[in-house]
Amino acid sequence: MSGTFSPRDVALIVAEAKRIDEARVADQSSNRPFTAQAITFDLGTAVVRSAALRIGFPFKTLFIESASDVYANVNVLLGSNDTIQSPKNMKYNDAVEYDYPINQAYIYWDAQSGKTLTLIAFVDARFRSGQQISVTGGSVTVGTGSSFTMERVTLTAATATQIFASESTRKIATIKNNSGASVWLGGSSVSNTGANLGYELPTGASLEWRNTGSLYGYSVLGCSGDTGIHLTREY
Repeated sequence: MSGTFSPRDVALIVAEAKRIDEARVADQSSNRPFTAQAITFDLGTAVVRSAALRIGFPFKTLFIESASDVYANVNVLLGSNDTIQSPKNMKYNDAVEYDYPINQAYIYWDAQSGKTLTLIAFVDARFRSGQQISVTGGSVTVGTGSSFTMERVTLTAATATQIFASESTRKIATIKNNSGASVWLGGSSVSNTGANLGYELPTGASLEWRNTGSLYGYSVLGCSGDTGIHLTREY
């Protein structure tokens, strides 16, 4: 068989493709096909895996269109609820998509007081969200914050010292080492060696901390004031 198509072959292929497209348009005009279905879940009461809710029709995409906040989530099992299956945890703006139809899905979740979530199943379409979001505490934000604080942090010599505590409203912190020696960053037992070896922040270097947890620093000689740790926190 030749690896090229004659003009007649091309014309036949194009004509067949057009007939398929025309048939689909006609079908949509007359039958109003079932192409997408939105389902809203009230997450206030837990649904266990053994009693998971079933989506009993085939689909190519599941998309979380909306939720009461970014922490609302459900567990999704594709195809069956067999114990061999591992669930996919889905939150706002998540999507799973396939080239071929999935015959069914099972949904379950832990109790989440006051939270809701809306899922859309696309029967014969692949869908991928184009949104990019940054969120804190259930609200959508642009940028890294609307207020900030600046301070100097003193580190006790050869002792893990807290640089800042856990703060759920903190969006980002910038840490600059203005001391004359390296500072090691980590948990409450951070050190400059051994099992608790931290992340080394050399003298003069800066680090952006995008985490709401607490952070500790370790300095062999200690540091304070203008020759210590300079810290900016954004909220």
